Amino acid sequence: MRIAIDVMGTDLGPSTVIRGAISAARQYPEVRHVLVGDEAVIRGELARFCPGGAANVEIEHASQVVSMSDKLSGFREKRDSSVARAVKLVASGHCDGLVTLGNTAAAVAFSTLMMKCLEGIQRPGIAVPFPSLKGVCLGIDMGANVNPKPEHLRDYGVMGSVYMQAVMGVPSPRVGLINVGSEETKGTPEAREAFALLKEADINFIGNVEGGDIFYGRCEVAVCDGYAGNVMLKAAEGLAESLMTAIREELRRTIVRRIGAAICRPAFRALAKRTDYAEWGGAPLLGVNGICIIGHGRSNSRAVANAIRAAREAVSQRLCDRIVSMLK
Repeated sequence: MRIAIDVMGTDLGPSTVIRGAISAARQYPEVRHVLVGDEAVIRGELARFCPGGAANVEIEHASQVVSMSDKLSGFREKRDSSVARAVKLVASGHCDGLVTLGNTAAAVAFSTLMMKCLEGIQRPGIAVPFPSLKGVCLGIDMGANVNPKPEHLRDYGVMGSVYMQAVMGVPSPRVGLINVGSEETKGTPEAREAFALLKEADINFIGNVEGGDIFYGRCEVAVCDGYAGNVMLKAAEGLAESLMTAIREELRRTIVRRIGAAICRPAFRALAKRTDYAEWGGAPLLGVNGICIIGHGRSNSRAVANAIRAAREAVSQRLCDRIVSMLK
């Protein structure tokens, strides 16, 4: 198995990605880790963090970088960027999957263009794991398709269900459609049509759910359009970060609170771990003909290693084949 890793274009720089890749290479010796980016930079970082070298690490040179600020209109001029070359390695069959932590729009655009969509899928969707009181809920779509048709939402439900079964080990994931109320008649005409299509699909569809239901664990897959999904994702990230900051501030105000915080430190660490995106590594782009894991631009080395783990598991479980099989 070969996993291509785009090491350029992230907020924290290539060194963080390379450290995470080295960690993954040590955990998974059977996987060939192909580092894609500026060869001189990669060799320099490998010399720093892995002076003895690693037998299962390769380098694929890319002369260009897609930055976080680059626009969609300029992507075609960067066909030799690290993200484009990583996608091409999968599309050509040289690699089995890829991990990218840079520009999300570029990852979606190049993957859709080069790998194409799976048979029966018209639009890919980004699936993001959300922590819930009962484990994890997979939200799809979180930004790839902001104006989907009802049949696209049906496909998201099927793909999310397959992913939760194959990669997350949930035998019969409950699939809910994000709406403004739980009643079947709620929502736009498109939402009501999507409800009917999901109801007919061969999945454990439980009907409409509201945004808060994700965090209570009332479903394992939450289906929505990319516009609402991306807003929900960014709002959840902001709330989690601001809440943790507020808790720290309040616990430091008095000596009594500081003592109490010291006693409860293990519980706070466990809570932080449950809500840390680094635990999940990245979000799969479901629907393209290949495994693509999109990580957060601010991913640390642990998140990078976990993103590689997610790609490895998706490849091992033959995720794409299972999705196509479910749609037939």
